Amino acid sequence: MNNHKMTECVWRKVSCEYGPGTFIVKNKQQHQNVCQKFPVQCTNNCGLSNILREKVTFNILSDSQ
Repeated sequence: MNNHKMTECVWRKVSCEYGPGTFIVKNKQQHQNVCQKFPVQCTNNCGLSNILREKVTFNILSDSQ
């Protein structure tokens, strides 16, 4: 049972691999959709990828000038 709690249970809390937060395994996709440290592609289609979500707005503003 302890192994289940530690490594298998979809309701266990885990640390975010991209930032300081935690989330429930079952909600991983939801967390990645809002995590500010998650790497994403630029939404302005400039070709850059692996930009931290929190930096995407800056990239869009920089490219438009």
